[in-house]
Amino acid sequence: VDAGLDAKIGITSDITLDLTVNPDFGQVEADPSQVNLSAFRIFFQERRPFFIEGNNTLNFPVTGFNNNNLFYSRRIGRTPQGEVLTDPEEQVDGVEEYVKTNNYTTILGAAKLTGKNKKGFSWGVLESVTSPERARIDSAGVRSSEMVEPLTNYLVGRVQQDINKGNTVIGGMLTSTNRSLTDENLQWLHKDAYSGGVDVVHNWKNRKYYISAKTLYSNVKGNAEAIRMTQEAPERYFLRPDNDHSNVDTTRTSMTGTAGTLIYGKRGGKFIYEAGYTWLSPELELNDIGFLTQTDVMTQWTWFQYRVLN
Repeated sequence: VDAGLDAKIGITSDITLDLTVNPDFGQVEADPSQVNLSAFRIFFQERRPFFIEGNNTLNFPVTGFNNNNLFYSRRIGRTPQGEVLTDPEEQVDGVEEYVKTNNYTTILGAAKLTGKNKKGFSWGVLESVTSPERARIDSAGVRSSEMVEPLTNYLVGRVQQDINKGNTVIGGMLTSTNRSLTDENLQWLHKDAYSGGVDVVHNWKNRKYYISAKTLYSNVKGNAEAIRMTQEAPERYFLRPDNDHSNVDTTRTSMTGTAGTLIYGKRGGKFIYEAGYTWLSPELELNDIGFLTQTDVMTQWTWFQYRVLN
């Protein structure tokens, strides 16, 4: 027997509260099959209705890189990250161990509050708790279980303020991921992960010209093994031969990184252009609740275009 609850409550004409308890996303369209021949992560579109509605409010993209974002809702209810390693030497009468793991982590509950008032102030807050997951092991009738995903709390907050009839927009975002790491097999995960950012966009001359700036940070905490694995992960590869500015420190228990973007451009008229600069520091880490494919990057771009619209 299983039960759940979904609710949408209009608190006022400007504020909406979405609630879900033990949601069932069995009717959601499945992801297309992909073969990943690289060491980098694959981005999948969000398809669950609870997270799709109002997701533009909780959006904070890292400009200059496809899909990189402070918040990636697919982290909530993700496939359990731990694995059960079977030991051939522990076979009973030649029978190997059988392991069964849930494809997704159970979402115990989630609440999302979004709104925008008449003064141009918009906000979004999402709180979610996922349950600990255990893999079931059967070795010739001898049954046991092993933790593959800890009890985790996710919190995301985003605010934006429109100024001067929407020509200027100032915003900020904060996220936190907190895990209850009570099992020794999962100590390689981050115990706490925080990120945040501030962004501003200004338009003038009937939105013909624009300038935008964005800065963000991240901080992850865990034991020495967890931070060592983060330093050696494919997003940064501190051990690569050409890296002469970031070294693996096996004693670290936390890591803090930064990133930012500055863009200036013209979008109106026959002659349009844009120039921008983005940096991501080597220590940046967003993948506990965000999406990040690569760090340790500085990139700049400039483009011009002449167009005639009919």
